[in-house]
Amino acid sequence: YDPVYVRHVRNELEDLRVARTKDDSVGCTCRKIHVHIPGIAAAMMSPNNTGGKHHKKRISMQKVKEELRKRHSLPTLQSTRDALEQLLHSLVENEACCSTNDCPCVRDGLQCQADACSCWAHGQKNASRPTTLAQVQETCGNKYGMYVVDSTHIAKFRKDAIADYS
Repeated sequence: YDPVYVRHVRNELEDLRVARTKDDSVGCTCRKIHVHIPGIAAAMMSPNNTGGKHHKKRISMQKVKEELRKRHSLPTLQSTRDALEQLLHSLVENEACCSTNDCPCVRDGLQCQADACSCWAHGQKNASRPTTLAQVQETCGNKYGMYVVDSTHIAKFRKDAIADYS
């Protein structure tokens, strides 16, 4: 390949990356809400870790109730804040991220882009993070699917193209 052409492609890719990180960028920026459960978080912290910058704040009780109402799961009986947070946490963990019209991709009838859809990568340090394409698509939940770049196919195409020119 011509070095000028390669440089041009690299510049275009960098421009795309910069454009995707802007606040007004269009695309899927869906994320699952993080429900902080103090008992679980304290058990996971090491004794000499006091939280510091990474200390998570609990969401307000009003927000917890609003999120439970949105999921049609607000208990009619009086419940403690911890019980409501635990319920919301389990609901959020078991639901897909881009399954409603809140997701701009679903709203516009588009597939999510695997490299741009951030909901499936939530909690990257979590051992239960999806690893296969099927798990990623299930976690995303977009009814139109997910577009994933097939790097194996691209590598084969490049290899064949180079072999043709050699």
